[in-house]
Amino acid sequence: MAALQWKNLSPRVCSWLPFSGKIFLPIVFIASDEIRPATVYKGEAAVLVSREDTDRLATPFRWALVGKFSHGRPTLKDIRKFFAALNLRDHVSVGLMDYRHVLIKCVAEADFNRIWTKGIWQLGKFSMRVFRWTRESHMHKESSLVPVWMALPALPIHYFGKHSLFSILSLVGRPLFLDSAMAAGTCPSVARVCVEVDEAKPVVSRICVAVEGEIGSWQRIVAEDMPWYCSFCWRLGHSLDECKKSSFELHLGQNNRNLRMHDPQIYVPVSNPIVNGARTLMFYRLYLSRMRHQLALMILKKGQ
Repeated sequence: MAALQWKNLSPRVCSWLPFSGKIFLPIVFIASDEIRPATVYKGEAAVLVSREDTDRLATPFRWALVGKFSHGRPTLKDIRKFFAALNLRDHVSVGLMDYRHVLIKCVAEADFNRIWTKGIWQLGKFSMRVFRWTRESHMHKESSLVPVWMALPALPIHYFGKHSLFSILSLVGRPLFLDSAMAAGTCPSVARVCVEVDEAKPVVSRICVAVEGEIGSWQRIVAEDMPWYCSFCWRLGHSLDECKKSSFELHLGQNNRNLRMHDPQIYVPVSNPIVNGARTLMFYRLYLSRMRHQLALMILKKGQ
């Protein structure tokens, strides 16, 4: 990579940037020798990256996973020993992202599929959930991409080939691999394929399979043990209706409206559908402090 140079940096940007020997800008390093010129976005310095460059930068992480420890974690050395003992096909590198998350970078697709489809791994007394890494991955947002076994009941036997099954299920998601027993021909009763499904989008439940020039038939697609995904807190394992954080935020928002009707001087933050856990806790503490203050004033007034 060529040396970092400030090219085409507009005077408008330089005029308000603090200068003390170095200039710090949110520069994204591109996988080419050419440095992108800085620009301005909503009054802040920025660099626009093309989709091609972003895809090229993300290519080394094609078979990467994120392991999440919700209740403590073992040491990084113990985590690496655990994966070394799994007898995987190729090398797997493990690095610490933060206290709860580790980056698991696989070389072989087979190792990637094996680790991902397991879902939850037990490392001693610690449980680790595994999610696929994407360009949109974030520490506080679990990926909505999950591996799900899809069954095609009563599918004609001549469609049990890999090419046919992958073509049928490509409308559901990205097919990963076939069921081993079905692929070996020992279980021709039902076709099963593991498919990468985006839980944040509707899932196709049937598809028309037809021969050119003939009348087709509807093929039912059955998802086995598909997990719920909450669009409010971005967590796997429960729906939006079952989300405790969503219920709390709605209740807090109702209290905000009621309090403002009685006393407009009371300020309680309004519910935000994209609030994260830390922000929710801050709102809750602020709400309690305001309520304590109002309660103390009421007691003083009654005493007088």
